Amino acid sequence: MYTHAHGEATGRAVACVEASASQAYGLIMPSSGAGGIRSRASFEPIEREVTSSRRRLIDERSRHTVRFFGGEFPASDVASFLAHDTGALVVASKKHSELIMRELQALGMNVDEAIASGELVMTSAEDVCEAIIRDGAPTKERFEELVVKRVDALIARCETATVYGEVVDLLAQRERTPDAIALEKLWNELLSDRVRLLCGYGFASFGSADPAAICKLHDHLEMDDVRRR
Repeated sequence: MYTHAHGEATGRAVACVEASASQAYGLIMPSSGAGGIRSRASFEPIEREVTSSRRRLIDERSRHTVRFFGGEFPASDVASFLAHDTGALVVASKKHSELIMRELQALGMNVDEAIASGELVMTSAEDVCEAIIRDGAPTKERFEELVVKRVDALIARCETATVYGEVVDLLAQRERTPDAIALEKLWNELLSDRVRLLCGYGFASFGSADPAAICKLHDHLEMDDVRRR
């Protein structure tokens, strides 16, 4: 249910992400005020090439992208990120996983065959979130067991891997933003020319928390324009 408090919390998160985008990514708002994914469609990166394509979610030079969304889950954008000639790991909620698989199928991927061959790995964000915590915080040992081994297997099979993850969003929803930050740092240790990661966060997940520290751990930012809905 959407409440006034919920709307205020979302508004604070949106404002904070906009400020982080301006300061950390050198982005500016255009006078046209077009909606959509800002750093690709409405923001214009300073001194960087701007692509008009909305099918490709992230800059090919980026390794660690954060996508903030409000309202409808951007399944088609996530699927477009994953639908490259690489292995793919999805760590998402059951509902979002189903939406992503549907969009991958629409893009021409034989999802059942990809899963059977090990080129597409689907796993529960809820299960990973519960298992990765030891003594109240994410640990490197559990991260290696639950995530790194899966990514290494994809690289061994497909040479490269793309990953979409929501465990950090679950931690933010549970008011455990410091743990989300710790997990983002573990991801940054893993990323390389062979691994690209997209993290999904709902604006409403932050409540009164400040998402600025999350933004700073990524090299590219995407966001919905929720104020125009």
